[in-house]
Amino acid sequence: MIRYLKELLLVLYLLKSYDYYLERLSAMGLGFPVLLFGAMFIVLTVALFMTAYIRQALIRHLFALTLFVSAVFFDVYTRVTADYLTYSSFVSLVYSGGFIQEAAYQYRDPLISGLVSGLLLLFGIGLKPRRRWPLPGALLVAAPVLGVLLLSAVLFVRAGEGARVCRSCTRRWPT
Repeated sequence: MIRYLKELLLVLYLLKSYDYYLERLSAMGLGFPVLLFGAMFIVLTVALFMTAYIRQALIRHLFALTLFVSAVFFDVYTRVTADYLTYSSFVSLVYSGGFIQEAAYQYRDPLISGLVSGLLLLFGIGLKPRRRWPLPGALLVAAPVLGVLLLSAVLFVRAGEGARVCRSCTRRWPT
């Protein structure tokens, strides 16, 4: 079991949002967008697993911490606001940094939930790999960077519409 702990943690991290994936797929309907969504999901999942198999501990841990902080921030923000982060919202968050204690107390449940799920990602990436992938180390290090660039390019081309949230109470998908 310990041999596959790294993979199990990453799969659990991905499965914790299965309802989001199903909502996203049902909102898109059948067609070409579903194929693109599926392909992008697979590419980004492979990039995540490649990140977890970086042999150099310092680089792997830096990526693990970066992805942990990003995932917790993203998860907590979307749980609290039920919307995705816009530039104006980000600026507002930066200016309201003085009220962090009140916000942490008021939104402690989403914060704890985001931290727990983020820990799955942190340990899934951060644990030492038990085996080697037959890929060059430079490709493993480039995978998370290329994954973020791919996601950024898709969001840029779609003018942010690719990152819309779909909750059961409100649908915010483009038709």
